[in-house]
Amino acid sequence: PPARGGSYSILFFGRLFNMKGADQFVQSAVMLLRARPELRARFLLVGYDGAESPFGRSYAAYLRTLIPAALLDRFEFTGQL
Repeated sequence: PPARGGSYSILFFGRLFNMKGADQFVQSAVMLLRARPELRARFLLVGYDGAESPFGRSYAAYLRTLIPAALLDRFEFTGQL
């Protein structure tokens, strides 16, 4: 773990798709950041972005709608590596 007061990077690695739990990862991260706003954590989502979202566009775009604007800078969607 990082030193006391250090920063964390928490990774989701896999296809961005509802069956993989990416939405649960984002919702859990938002809950954690709301409960612990002092936590210096970034959340990285790495993987292929599918088009199987509830809105018929990229799943990453859908996931971004789950993140409050004030927390968007704590999330990074890298796409497929």
